[in-house]
Amino acid sequence: MFMDGVTGLLLLYHNCVIHLLESTAEVQTEILKDLSTMEKNSGALMRDIRILVISHCIENRMFPSWRYRLLNPCLQDPELLSQPVEDLVLDSLTLVYRLCVHLLNRRESFTEEDEEEHDLLVDEGVVMHLCQSSVLRSPSTFLAVYDKPVNILSDSAHAAVGKVADGGNAAMGRGYVWG
Repeated sequence: MFMDGVTGLLLLYHNCVIHLLESTAEVQTEILKDLSTMEKNSGALMRDIRILVISHCIENRMFPSWRYRLLNPCLQDPELLSQPVEDLVLDSLTLVYRLCVHLLNRRESFTEEDEEEHDLLVDEGVVMHLCQSSVLRSPSTFLAVYDKPVNILSDSAHAAVGKVADGGNAAMGRGYVWG
């Protein structure tokens, strides 16, 4: 049905975005290459792009198509920014997942925000903080690590060199891109 296409959700805040992408590993790599090229352009629309997680070989997609949402401003909580980046990532991914499930279960129009949805939004200040974090990888640093050979010692103490595999071209993956 959509094996070669991209599905997912783009959440548009006033100063940043969260993009949940579902696609084949090959398409994800091409998107990361495009984002990496965009990073190097000083006049690019998106800056400080960060990858929170990329999952390979998912069995089912969460979204039947690609959708977007314009978000109303939400209050920014400065206390959230004092938490470790790892905690912010986990909390943010949990909220995004719960928001996605909520949106998919809604029977009303996808474009209208409701009160429960507002409670599931990641604080815009947190998104901007994560985008500026040196702990998270940019598309270019992610690709550099992805393309780097891995040295593994076997039981016989012989080194084997290989590239990190993505499970084949047909593997589907889900990625969270923040910018």
